[in-house]
Amino acid sequence: MEGPKLTALMASRMCHDLLGPVSAIIQGLDMAQQASDGKNADALSLLEHGAVNMWAKLDYFRFAFASAFVEGDGPLDEGRAVAEKLFSTLKPTLVWAAPEMTAPRAATRVIMNLLLIGADCLPRGGTLTVEADGKGEVRIVAQGQRAMLKAETQQALRQEEPGDGFKGHNVQPYYTALIAQAAGVTLLAREAPERIELVAKSPAFQTTADIKSR
Repeated sequence: MEGPKLTALMASRMCHDLLGPVSAIIQGLDMAQQASDGKNADALSLLEHGAVNMWAKLDYFRFAFASAFVEGDGPLDEGRAVAEKLFSTLKPTLVWAAPEMTAPRAATRVIMNLLLIGADCLPRGGTLTVEADGKGEVRIVAQGQRAMLKAETQQALRQEEPGDGFKGHNVQPYYTALIAQAAGVTLLAREAPERIELVAKSPAFQTTADIKSR
């Protein structure tokens, strides 16, 4: 896929995800303007929900997308705060169970993008767990009712174009595959009933304990 088309589709994805919270803010403002005193609380609640949701998504997108090719190493936990802020507004519950690890920052962005894919696998909510074995493998485990990895997502993670082409809603897994390749990270997907594992493998994923023991 050509760079300009990929950029346009990623922008389409972000605009789609931000439309909901922006609409909530607009509706809240409209309610506040028209409401009697008794309804001001509802309007303010809607405004707060929309603003918090949009702030969380913008912060996450800036980290996961805009700085995907930042150089240098850092802790995997570098993305934890923005991830927890985002998932406080989404259906799945985030459980960060990975030990303290270091990785190239570009590889950490791969994990952040896999979390978004994992959330898409849980249409009815559930649990997203970040796990690591300390041997170069980080896993995003999605568990919940009707957990499913779409065929077009699997294709995109292999850098294959879906039959009907890429669109705003399915381009992000392809983008994830591209930044994984650039970061030297291998992606795998494992499926079981109501459980999806999205796996990122790289010798660069090392626990802090292992590094100190050298």
